[in-house]
Amino acid sequence: MKVNVEEFKQYLASLDIDSEILPTTDMATIDQLDIPIGVDDQDRERRIIVMVDREEPEEDELEEEDAVHLVKFLGVMPVPVKEELLGETARMVSFINHVADVPGFLLTEPLSSVHFLYTLPCPGGQVEPIQFVASIGLVGSMVDLYQSQIEKVSTGEVTFDKILAGEVEIEDDFDDDDSEYDDDTTEDN
Repeated sequence: MKVNVEEFKQYLASLDIDSEILPTTDMATIDQLDIPIGVDDQDRERRIIVMVDREEPEEDELEEEDAVHLVKFLGVMPVPVKEELLGETARMVSFINHVADVPGFLLTEPLSSVHFLYTLPCPGGQVEPIQFVASIGLVGSMVDLYQSQIEKVSTGEVTFDKILAGEVEIEDDFDDDDSEYDDDTTEDN
């Protein structure tokens, strides 16, 4: 599949997944596709924004067949960050990036927001549909796994120092019996 938001939207529609191409401006060189991924436990919308650079080669340049295009997947989390807790939240985000299988959480101080960013390199401007959907799943899973932990620190419910001291476990939310991530089918061989 060619790397562009129109093709991504068509492919997702064939899978019955809603998405919307976001309006662009003359100044922007990025096309964006908005994919709703449901609500969190407080009924707040979460989404993934897929971003594709739409800069065309100059007239005297030819695009090389093996040029690598980057598709960025931004997991938008509705996590409020108190201004006085920006430093504490940054420490938590850094810690999670250190222990997570796929790091990519970032704190945007001017917006007081936390997001997850994953970049998929696409040689030749092509992406396999399974890679595209897997990337959406990966970003959605990372948001699901860590949003509540980040929010506990960003709102002052717990301190990062208490997490480091072991007084609060980072996996507390993942041990619930009703978690969709529990896997009781795995057996030791």
